[in-house]
Amino acid sequence: VDGVADPCHPEWVRSPCSIALAAVVLVGCSAPSEPAPSAPSDTSQSFVLSDVQADLLHRFDAFSGARLDPNEAWDALEGPAGLTSSSDGDWLWVTSFETHEVMRFGSPHGGLADVIYLDRAVLEEPVAVLEVDDGLLVLGNDTDNVVRLDAQGEVVMSFGGGHLAEPHDMTLGPDGLLYVANAAWRPQLGLIQVFDLDTGERVREFARPDVLMDAVGLEFDADGTLLVADWFGSRLLRFDPNSGQLLEVVADSSDGLDRPLDLAVRDDGALLLIDRTDVVVVDGGVSLLVDGDANGLRWARALHLLR
Repeated sequence: VDGVADPCHPEWVRSPCSIALAAVVLVGCSAPSEPAPSAPSDTSQSFVLSDVQADLLHRFDAFSGARLDPNEAWDALEGPAGLTSSSDGDWLWVTSFETHEVMRFGSPHGGLADVIYLDRAVLEEPVAVLEVDDGLLVLGNDTDNVVRLDAQGEVVMSFGGGHLAEPHDMTLGPDGLLYVANAAWRPQLGLIQVFDLDTGERVREFARPDVLMDAVGLEFDADGTLLVADWFGSRLLRFDPNSGQLLEVVADSSDGLDRPLDLAVRDDGALLLIDRTDVVVVDGGVSLLVDGDANGLRWARALHLLR
């Protein structure tokens, strides 16, 4: 897509014939003007955003959009990308797109505890991370692989080679399989690749570029369907994960979406979605939750609801 930035490399603008370094001017569709619904009085939930250009993590209230702990911050980071929290809520795992590290921080706003993994021969540009029972799964955008680490940070296996092309995100399905979002630069590959976690073998693929332009964010809804943020298509799509059938366009540019990137399902079932530098709520419409410009966001990359 001519003149559109890569969601993992915001400083690069891709064209059909070449890739050229360019300054990205964040100009797009106007943000939805309707205010987000007020939070129920008994509801409390927050989320963390990674800002890959500002080298910061930010925490916001998931219902009001208010910034939390404005005078406290995580240690300075370089290119924070992937985020996930530990099952007990004590730790936040963060990947760096710049230094290629997988790090552990205190949650919700503690300092750096340790770097648990760094080996560029195995993993470059880690863009997403998930906690599993016995360790972590880390997605390499440049190495086109998924690396499984044990609790000590040792590599258990690496898989996905030959099936992944600049992958952007991954999520665990209710079927226990791993769903990975591919970039659209190799049209012979499905943009959604599905893997068995025990063996690392690919199970199936779906959503070729004629259906999905660029898969950058994945999340399962409560009904077991797969939600996909389509960056180049400016759409949020819903798929049947078993058949691969496109079920619904949940929202698109006519609703005010510009460049949807990452998403999560809030406790009340509404969807939180990074859209360019803003965070919006998708719940029968699209409403603004966090104004990126007003909050100093430069390139929000991942959104993670804290446990």
